[in-house]
Amino acid sequence: MTREQTAKRFPHWAQAANKSKIKKRTRSTPDKLSRSHLLAPHHKFTSARKPLHGRGYNLDQLGRRFSRTRAARDHGTSRAGRRAEVYRAHDIGLAWKVSIKQSLQTLRIAFVLSFALSVALFAQTKIPEWCRTLPRPEYETLQRVRISDPWYEVYKVAPAVYAIYEPHQFEETISYLIVGDKQALLFDTGMGISDLRKVTAALTRLPIVVLNSHTHNDHVGDNWQFETIYGMDTEFTRKNAQGSREDAQAELAPDQTCGQLPKRFDPKTYATPPWKITAYKHDGDRIDLGGRWLEVIATPGHTPDAISLFDRANSLLFSGDTYYPGPIWLYRPETNLEAYGASIRRLAALTPQIKTVLGAHNVPVAPPSVLPRLVTAFEAVRAGKIPATQASGDNVLYRVDDISFLMRRAEAKR
Repeated sequence: MTREQTAKRFPHWAQAANKSKIKKRTRSTPDKLSRSHLLAPHHKFTSARKPLHGRGYNLDQLGRRFSRTRAARDHGTSRAGRRAEVYRAHDIGLAWKVSIKQSLQTLRIAFVLSFALSVALFAQTKIPEWCRTLPRPEYETLQRVRISDPWYEVYKVAPAVYAIYEPHQFEETISYLIVGDKQALLFDTGMGISDLRKVTAALTRLPIVVLNSHTHNDHVGDNWQFETIYGMDTEFTRKNAQGSREDAQAELAPDQTCGQLPKRFDPKTYATPPWKITAYKHDGDRIDLGGRWLEVIATPGHTPDAISLFDRANSLLFSGDTYYPGPIWLYRPETNLEAYGASIRRLAALTPQIKTVLGAHNVPVAPPSVLPRLVTAFEAVRAGKIPATQASGDNVLYRVDDISFLMRRAEAKR
């Protein structure tokens, strides 16, 4: 049978064969075409999709199109993933913000509580009365020299003369650095609570010798820091050169300090270290600083080894504890009131030659006119003309205008 006969006799087979041919031809769509078909100008079996064999189209473009299609699909997935990551990051950010806000709130509460506690403790802490009067107004007229150590204040009180003041301790001790052309003399070394050698090194590069106005612990605290130390030839001086702890510890009682102690200072171990006397000095000795001479004047009374220094050329008298503005202590066991009276009369005789008196406590400068008034006030006390004010224990205070004496009641009068 021919194909036509078969088709007439079995029409359903013919239809199936035609469908099979159409399917085979349909499979040869441009997506499966070879390079030669793509480069052909026309093919009758192109699909209804946009022709891929148009102007300038080739397999490379097909590959790029396929890649873009794949990338677009992946991009959709990637965007969804990134969107989820963004949401997660946003949630984490919110969590961090909440955590930071809570931490800041906690810190604010802690700060407020700490501040309130500090205020309460400060309110309970009694500020010593002497501390309330600081700074003393007399210092406003003096030339201050800035240094790095906050324990000290330094003032230039005369040419090449520096007052080294310790305002944070009840004694308010003042040491003096007197500078010559060849060397400098340090008249007292203070409490020994901070580093005096560092302070003096900032003021002069010259060699420094030490001489004490007397050897109470508040004037010899940093003697040990220096190599050359002059001392008066007395047993009192030699005994004190051995150092002490009891007197030093008494200086740190709660009512004895004002403000903060130095960071490296240990109150528990505080003591006056021993020092070595390298040469003894006597009344009338002269010390050459190079272009500047200092005369030693023995002024016993406050202590057996008390002295004053007289810079005759510059009319300066360094009076130590024999005179200073404030109550003069004359109650210690080593004090001799008869000797003290003789010493201040000796200094008063120098008044015409003096321009400035420089004491060892409170305020560094005073006019020379204070010396005769000092004698008059002391003699009035000794004569019983001045009423006493109770101070502490057996001690009484005698006040004559701006001059005052702290004495033992039983010994004040002759």
